[in-house]
Amino acid sequence: MRRGLVALVLVGLAASAAVLVPRVRLEAGYRAVEIVLDGDDWLMLARREGREPARMLRALRDRGATSLAIADNTLRRLADDGLISYASGPTLQSQARLSALAPPFARLHAAGAIRTDAVYVTGPRGHLDFVAQRFRALLGPERTHLRGDVVEVIGAQQDLEEIGLGYRAEDAALARAAGLGVVLRPRNYRGLSRASLRVLVDGYAQATPQPTLIFALTEVQGYERLIGDAAAEYWRIGARFGRIEVFSARRKQRGEDRLTALMQPAVIRVFSITPEELQVLRPAQVADRFLRAAQERNIRLLYVRPLLSTPAGDSPVDVNLDLVASIARGLQESGFAVTRSQPLAPLEVPRPVMWVVAVGALALAFLVVDDLARAVGLRLRSSVAGVLLALAVLITVGASFSRLDGFWRQLLALGTAIAAATGAVVWALPPHAPTRRTSPIAAGLGVLLRALVVAVSGGLFVAALLSQWAFMLAFATFLGVKPAHAAPVVLVGTWVALGARASVSWRQTLQDLVDWVRRPLRVGWALAALALGTLGVLLLARTGNIGLPLLGAEVQLRTMLEDVLVARPRTKEFLIGYPALVLAGVASSVGWRGAALPLAMAGAVGTAGAINSFSHLHTPLLYTIWRTGNALLLGAVLAIPAAVMLLWVARRGRRS
Repeated sequence: MRRGLVALVLVGLAASAAVLVPRVRLEAGYRAVEIVLDGDDWLMLARREGREPARMLRALRDRGATSLAIADNTLRRLADDGLISYASGPTLQSQARLSALAPPFARLHAAGAIRTDAVYVTGPRGHLDFVAQRFRALLGPERTHLRGDVVEVIGAQQDLEEIGLGYRAEDAALARAAGLGVVLRPRNYRGLSRASLRVLVDGYAQATPQPTLIFALTEVQGYERLIGDAAAEYWRIGARFGRIEVFSARRKQRGEDRLTALMQPAVIRVFSITPEELQVLRPAQVADRFLRAAQERNIRLLYVRPLLSTPAGDSPVDVNLDLVASIARGLQESGFAVTRSQPLAPLEVPRPVMWVVAVGALALAFLVVDDLARAVGLRLRSSVAGVLLALAVLITVGASFSRLDGFWRQLLALGTAIAAATGAVVWALPPHAPTRRTSPIAAGLGVLLRALVVAVSGGLFVAALLSQWAFMLAFATFLGVKPAHAAPVVLVGTWVALGARASVSWRQTLQDLVDWVRRPLRVGWALAALALGTLGVLLLARTGNIGLPLLGAEVQLRTMLEDVLVARPRTKEFLIGYPALVLAGVASSVGWRGAALPLAMAGAVGTAGAINSFSHLHTPLLYTIWRTGNALLLGAVLAIPAAVMLLWVARRGRRS
């Protein structure tokens, strides 16, 4: 049975290559990155510094900016731009008692036609017609009336002045004159109907062809009952949905998941830095964060706001022009094309190929389970293993034709990640002390290399299982990040501790565990358990996108590694896991089996971290491989002096 399972693992790895090679090609062609300027903030900077907006936008284009993001029109925005004037009915009645009103308002007041529950808008006929047409579409003709040179809208001023009225064709004129593309930032209105939605979307197409939509505020347009209709309207005009990257569910725009599913694959990931964060970042840090978003996370639309707080003595405009230039230069040096971004095409994988990948992953998991069961004292019959494997394959085939395909793949990936991270450590450890001709340090490095081969194999299975459009753009994520880090540590400890005994039954194993639990607890063991538990909690808290804040020294270390190595290795791998694996091998070679146990458990942190890197499907695969190689190199270098120290302690112990 074992040879058959190994053969299935090898066949599964070949099938994984058949999935991952096209993925690498797809990622290699997905290199167009768009630098989008926040229109409101950049134009505010131009006005604040007394610069001509059109000239500054042309300068930004020359520095590498691609597009300008334009917010949709509102009464407040049109009034701020000097295009219209508006006031509520009570305000006009109050002003009429103090001074003469503007003629359009004065005529209404003289006729006694001003209502206290309405807002009145006046201005040039073209702007007035736009306001009247949009409010009729959004609120209905019973609430919108054209009274001479005034539009009367029934409602409260604080509500009406913030309703998004959409776009006019001339709204994009400033961007086009500067040679920039246009990105639209509409907002949602809960009173939308199918008819009013179509009116707004028609305006998007007039403003710019095939627009990219990045929704403002906290909701996507159409939330919550018209999202399907909104998606259909966007497809009609060839629009793309720009989905903003966030790291917590609280910051997600309501309705973005459903809109993403309906707009697939016309979705582009967006990265931005909030104004609050910009207050404390230096230009170099800002540029670095944008560059890493493109390199590491398949972000293809960089939404750039200006730094509004710049050092005294520096020109704010020049600082921000240099910021955009540094972002564009960094992208180009990294092999990206600074131009209008395009959606990522889905990776088409034939179902039979994915079935073979799943069989290989299941075979790897069965190998680990079988060996772990033997260490516990159980014997898994070949017939039982065959039936279980066949059942898992049937479930995989059936799930691939249903909506459960993505969820089942996540379960397979999680099981494979835990099994591979566990087996990588235990299989790499020598079953007995090597011959004297073998250097202990060489033995330790051999343990690291063997463990990483198995871990990378598991990582390739995980990457192949999850190489789907939603995972590659981080709209779906790896299931069970924390269990995938914690379980291997526990399983390795159990396996190594029990596997060192002579062959026993599961009943004897259970009795040994009962006897161990009944032993008196010593203070030293209690303190050691408390320390290990605290360390484990801290490590788990640091996994995932949201966790404990970084220490200042670690931030500096990360920055240095990013500057030197570009693909920064994960700290838990090269600083903890990989050196621990080498030391576990060294300890085993000198007969320190007791020391090998905790070191092997710490080594599982490294193998779990390596596989976790491959589970980040939004990171290009070649970048992940580069990062893993860097971690191996650094971990081996750091392990050598630690191994020399361990051998010195061992020799001293023998002499005494």
